[in-house]
Amino acid sequence: MGMSGYFYIVDAEDKQTFVEDHLDTIDDALDIDKSWDALYRMAGDIDFIPSAEQYVIDEQDTDYPIFFVEPQKVKEISAQINSIDEKKLRELYDFDTLLENGVYPIQEDEDPEEFFEYIKEHFEALKPFYEKASSENKAIGFILF
Repeated sequence: MGMSGYFYIVDAEDKQTFVEDHLDTIDDALDIDKSWDALYRMAGDIDFIPSAEQYVIDEQDTDYPIFFVEPQKVKEISAQINSIDEKKLRELYDFDTLLENGVYPIQEDEDPEEFFEYIKEHFEALKPFYEKASSENKAIGFILF
């Protein structure tokens, strides 16, 4: 099965509700499947995939970390990722480096172009998702499980 990444658009003041009831109470959700690790490693200093060092709000009461990105940071990230077109995404994509670094879920027999298309599909889905959260002045929650 493996770990998939899930984004949720939430009200900034609902951080605790998100931690307690994240799956049952939020309509605006985006599943980026297993692309999260490759996207995180390709992103450089754009932190649209929250890391353990950033934004973590809970992992003691659950079996997985929960991250929360405040609305102002969502606006910054939205502007950054919307400036990345396919050409730039290809420049950030280095299949061999991802493979060497053990990026999940890449396997040695993976087709590099197919994996790029997989990454691109999920990256492109993030753009309108972050844009919607930004335009509504909302936060983003992120969960790996």
